[in-house]
Amino acid sequence: MLKGNQIYLRTFKDSDIEPFQELNNDIQNRGDFYPMEINSHKGFQNWYTLSGLWDEDFGRMLIFNYEHEMLGYINYFKAIPYFESLELGYILFDETQRGKGIVTEAVNLFTDYLFTAKKICRLEIRCNSLNIASKRVAEKCGYQFEGTSRGFKRRAGDLIDIDNYGMTVEDWKERKGLSNS
Repeated sequence: MLKGNQIYLRTFKDSDIEPFQELNNDIQNRGDFYPMEINSHKGFQNWYTLSGLWDEDFGRMLIFNYEHEMLGYINYFKAIPYFESLELGYILFDETQRGKGIVTEAVNLFTDYLFTAKKICRLEIRCNSLNIASKRVAEKCGYQFEGTSRGFKRRAGDLIDIDNYGMTVEDWKERKGLSNS
């Protein structure tokens, strides 16, 4: 479990699957920028049973407040096989919880954990170029803007551009005041 000031992150338990699926598959919770794909309950349950949603190349932690309400999730995944890096993704389900620093705190906690626990050279955040809130999260957490990938994917039939943010392990060490040795 990773504990912050207003939230904590933890891996899934069996009892989380049903409420998570209800929240995650409610398209109204996605906002304007999160992918619209939904998961079948059976498929998600099988994935959870096989991996616990935590392995070398993918991991998902739930975001809870201290009233133990499930607010959203944050995950890492191996986006480019030959990079020693991971990409982060995140969402808060309840729109009224957005803009309160919850995702910023989650990204900071997760970033510290991943650079401490995994042998990676960098972490990356990619977000829709129009997603001002996600871009601000990346910047507030010390990720550097590295460019835009044009026509990266489609959403509702339109091509969208993705802004790329990155943090190297050396950037992280400097940010945390750690030595390079």
